[in-house]
Amino acid sequence: MTSVTAGLRMPGSAAAASTICVLALVALLALSGCGTGPLSPMDEPTRAVGDVEVWKSRMGTTTHTLVAMDADSIRYEVAESGCTYTRPRDGVSPWTAWENCRRIPDGTQTVTLTSGRVWPLKIGRTWRYQRAGSDSSGDRWNEDVQCKVTKQKRVERSVGFFRTFYTICESETERRVLYISPDLGRSIRIWYTRLDRSAPPEKRDLVRFTPGK
Repeated sequence: MTSVTAGLRMPGSAAAASTICVLALVALLALSGCGTGPLSPMDEPTRAVGDVEVWKSRMGTTTHTLVAMDADSIRYEVAESGCTYTRPRDGVSPWTAWENCRRIPDGTQTVTLTSGRVWPLKIGRTWRYQRAGSDSSGDRWNEDVQCKVTKQKRVERSVGFFRTFYTICESETERRVLYISPDLGRSIRIWYTRLDRSAPPEKRDLVRFTPGK
């Protein structure tokens, strides 16, 4: 089954400096007192064309740039490979279309919420969706995915720490663990595991974020 977990685009030097400041500022706010105690429910975050996320994994540093959005979806472009991909507007559900994404065959899938809801995010929140699709290699899939926010978890960084909603989405074939930060309005760490152990678990960490203008 196709795994859709990567994206890439490198920011310019000015953007890189800005992103470091954004992460440092949020971390310092967390350390100053608002970073203690239980998290309040998290409303759906605001996104904007031009948002840039830089991620680090065992494959190297990769970056996503949000280039288009509508009421239902958001689309990103990839610098190094020319990859483009689309995902639901909630920013949590998996990709629905992708092409030119290096090791991943081009493909599409539908992601249909079948019960519950994502927002506002809070501990104990559950939802389910059905994902069905195919890719250019001939692979096809159709499976139920169950998600639950199980606890609050702290993620340490060099500039401080972030409180996150520890969220597990699991099907018969794979598990995604999302560390969703209310401070940054997005996941800051993702673990992806194939349950058949056909590949090692993959971890990605958000290392920079620049909001679009």
